[in-house]
Amino acid sequence: INLIFIKNLELYLWNGNEKIASDALWIPFYVSLPLVKNNETPFLSQLVKDRYSIENDTYNRIVSSRNVVFLCDSYDEMYNPVNIYTLHKKELDTFKSVKIIITCRGGYLRHTLKAYKKYFSTFKKFPNSFNHYYVQPFDKQQVANYIKYVAENSYLTQDAIYHRIASISGLEDLITNPFTLSII
Repeated sequence: INLIFIKNLELYLWNGNEKIASDALWIPFYVSLPLVKNNETPFLSQLVKDRYSIENDTYNRIVSSRNVVFLCDSYDEMYNPVNIYTLHKKELDTFKSVKIIITCRGGYLRHTLKAYKKYFSTFKKFPNSFNHYYVQPFDKQQVANYIKYVAENSYLTQDAIYHRIASISGLEDLITNPFTLSII
């Protein structure tokens, strides 16, 4: 589910549809955190250069002159948890402007990383120095409204959509997630 969100956000930003916290457009760089083999040294720039086939000079020119947002996906699948901000602080300080968005399953934070705030804080003295958001599930009325919208904009009727949902075991629970519902 996080992958769907983060990939849609990347596409949305690449298409220039969103401005984050300013009037300037942001360059998004998707980073798959499970690919990190050694998180004792900074890894963001190398993963970005590899993924987008960017040479060092081009990468340095982009980050020194443009607003950059790293879309770091699947923190919960990293080999060893690390504070990405503090690990990369020296490099990030050279950027024109940078933001880091990290996705992670909520259960991982609550159950596995009980003191998870230290892994996301930008300052050791201020453990809450980051914004923390959850994707809340849709309630039944929101699901019904979305299905009505889809039916009005497709060849399917609401009854046909509900019938298809009911025909797949477990799907009724799964569609309360906004990202899953948009796929269906």
